[in-house]
Amino acid sequence: MASQQKKRFCLFKKKNEDKDAMIVSLNFSINDESTVSNDSPTHLTPRTPKTPKSSLAKSSGQSFAVFEDTPKHKSTTNSVDFTMLNALKDIIGVGTTDIERTRSAMEQLKEMFASPSDAVISTLVPNVLRPNKKYITKESVYYVIMDSLRDSQNKIYDCWSSLQLPIEVWTGKYTCFNVIMDCAQEKEFAIETDIESTSRNFDLFSYDIINIDDDFTFFKQFFYLQPKTIFYVFPENATILCYQKTQKIQFVMSFRPSGLRRFILPKNDDCSKWWIKTLNINEKPIKSKNNIKLQDQLMKLETQLIVKNYKFGVLYAKPGQKTEDEMYSNTECSSVFWKFMDLIASKKEQLNWNRFIGGLDSKNGRTGEYFYFSFYEKFSYEIVFHVAPLLPDNEGSQKLERKRHIGNDIVVIVFKEMVDSTDTFDPRCITSHFNHIFIVVTPEKNDETNEIYHVNVVCKSEILPFPPFLETSVFHHDIHFKQFLTRKLLNAERTAMNCGIFVNNSVKSNERIIKHIISSSLE
Repeated sequence: MASQQKKRFCLFKKKNEDKDAMIVSLNFSINDESTVSNDSPTHLTPRTPKTPKSSLAKSSGQSFAVFEDTPKHKSTTNSVDFTMLNALKDIIGVGTTDIERTRSAMEQLKEMFASPSDAVISTLVPNVLRPNKKYITKESVYYVIMDSLRDSQNKIYDCWSSLQLPIEVWTGKYTCFNVIMDCAQEKEFAIETDIESTSRNFDLFSYDIINIDDDFTFFKQFFYLQPKTIFYVFPENATILCYQKTQKIQFVMSFRPSGLRRFILPKNDDCSKWWIKTLNINEKPIKSKNNIKLQDQLMKLETQLIVKNYKFGVLYAKPGQKTEDEMYSNTECSSVFWKFMDLIASKKEQLNWNRFIGGLDSKNGRTGEYFYFSFYEKFSYEIVFHVAPLLPDNEGSQKLERKRHIGNDIVVIVFKEMVDSTDTFDPRCITSHFNHIFIVVTPEKNDETNEIYHVNVVCKSEILPFPPFLETSVFHHDIHFKQFLTRKLLNAERTAMNCGIFVNNSVKSNERIIKHIISSSLE
């Protein structure tokens, strides 16, 4: 493999094993991912393949060419695993030599496919091996596995299909420290305080960030401006199917109000007829091929559905404060609160800030002088904290400016200083219908010498459990607590967006957008 910044991967067999060994060049390359900067997020950089003169064929991107019919080989070498290992050793392999990196990649691949996740849309493709969803954390790994497929052992490594996220439930068992227990008695809220609070039937507890594949641009990489892509639109049902046929299977992607889904079909199935029968649709679709306007809008929609920016509210409650108005009225805070904020994020000036600012006013400074910002480097997420005491304290008791921002945050940190064990947070005091999840943090000492925090989580009962789960409510003031809390916040919002009112809002919005895309593409 050439020592270049961009590494080119090839499928191959050892020449001494088969005289007919062939080299199939994959038409993509990926950047060295050893470092990730703020301006250079981890992503696949496609090579521009040699294509026909058609304008649609000039785009760069992935292809399903590896599934096209290829000469049969007599060798029984496990070329599937070997080619994947060869491609992945420099991406996920750990070690200083090729042997060490290959061995490391092999162990990770075994683990990835040892306990497979179920597909969201089940089909009848035989001999399919799917990964465990929790191991899919890098877009480039997904693509390399897909492009390294061979059928020499009559099996398919399916990294295309959308996979189900395991679901846990609230057990109703908790030992509250800073949250009032009464709020959960009528099943309006769920409480998490320790290892007993959630079921452990599956491996959801070990996920880093859930549904990370929602951040991948599958349509852009594999379908956009590809001459072989076929489109069917269902105007009445607000559905768009796009797929490519290969010699082995069909790769399908659906755009529906409920979201984007991917699945594979046997090569001989009629995609549109299968869809109509499976979903019991009473509508004849319209076939559309090489419609550039349609493809542009689908790529735009896919990009819009990827969330990389997050905003979370922060309320400060002094000892003895129990009401929403009291929390929103605080302008002066204890040193332990600012010590906590400096641990989880960095204080920035709002004026002239040129990155994500979560709706604050960076041009005129009308929403305060400072705010707190964090960057989750692993997935290039930008995070803004709406800290109530830093927002303008408008005259009057309603505190509209503060409530305008924090009241529209799904997840809110409540920093609750306590007088005694009865001085707890009651989520029922919050009037916002948008706030659904409260992560309540209490310092062991109400001064800057504090090094211990107690954490409880309380959320609307419609919200499902989200990782990382609380093993205990006690945390130390260190980087591990920051990392835990950041993941908890991110997964809280990503979970909420698939629950209750947020799903309904998303479905309505997507339906409107997809119907507009269909109607405009048929003009």
